[in-house]
Amino acid sequence: MKKQPKFFEINKLFKKASEDEIILTKHLNDKEVSDSIWGFHAQQAVEKILKAVLTFYEVEFPKTHDLTALAEYFQSSNIVLPFLIDELETLTPYAVTMRYDDEIETEIDRQGVYRFIISIRSWAEKIIQN
Repeated sequence: MKKQPKFFEINKLFKKASEDEIILTKHLNDKEVSDSIWGFHAQQAVEKILKAVLTFYEVEFPKTHDLTALAEYFQSSNIVLPFLIDELETLTPYAVTMRYDDEIETEIDRQGVYRFIISIRSWAEKIIQN
């Protein structure tokens, strides 16, 4: 099977992240949407943006929802992240654990996380456009 050009994969990841961001924007203050569902889309948006940048730099990474693990690929490739890895740790559990475990109570700072995602997207777009 012929490999797709990396720009195709990068664009696809950004498009999918945008879809998650639309959900986040529309439900930013909607308490009918649980924090676990909102957090899931936040985690997904960040994951896809990070994977787009890694793809741009041609860094190979495994299929994972662990944002901290993805961030380690940046470090090992000497790609500087504009934030601390610790900032990603709060979103990783929303990918699987909190999505399927009703016993875990969560509260997420939607405004803060939303600003964080916007800053990550801005950083990623600057890298890829240059």
